[in-house]
Amino acid sequence: MSPYHRPASPQTPQPVPLAALLHWIDQHLWEPLGWPELMQASGLGHPELLALFNKHLDTTPMTWIRKRRQFMEKNGDAPAPRPPP
Repeated sequence: MSPYHRPASPQTPQPVPLAALLHWIDQHLWEPLGWPELMQASGLGHPELLALFNKHLDTTPMTWIRKRRQFMEKNGDAPAPRPPP
């Protein structure tokens, strides 16, 4: 049986649809987001995430996050600045 067609074990996270991942990103947009967080949230590996974003959004996940933050800041949806320590 191919490793791509084997049944998932209860410990194996199931991949989430792209729309659900984009929603998750928006919910966590102002937190530190890197590859580990995206892979955990999506249940996909690095190459699969790259392919998914390239195929459907014509960009990379990190570029999507950066542009989404810029869009939100421009439209006044950025979080309030933290006071200096």
